[in-house]
Amino acid sequence: MYSTDTNTKKAEFVFIKSEYKAYKVKFTDIVYCEGMRDYTLVHLNNKTKPLVTLQNLKTFSGRLPENEFIRVHRSYVISLNNIDCISKSEVLMGKKNIPIGESYRESFNKMIEPYF
Repeated sequence: MYSTDTNTKKAEFVFIKSEYKAYKVKFTDIVYCEGMRDYTLVHLNNKTKPLVTLQNLKTFSGRLPENEFIRVHRSYVISLNNIDCISKSEVLMGKKNIPIGESYRESFNKMIEPYF
């Protein structure tokens, strides 16, 4: 019997299928996700090469917690926990500058507003 109680603990990880393997990845380790047509590149804190999964960005990002990740561009979903710096038109994630798309700017600003 499965519980639908709201007090049950949410998963803190996701399994990502890549190169015929399933990798267990903690949400806190995901820096950002980059969409490339039918694939998503998942960039992680502790890895130099991203995991490549055969899911488009929309499908993959649907598996991430909405309160920790936000889409900032048609090709990028970022982790709020891993933002280093925010400017008007881009976000610095480690050494990568990620553009903020015009159509995503308002929702991004609303999500980060409580942290100021």
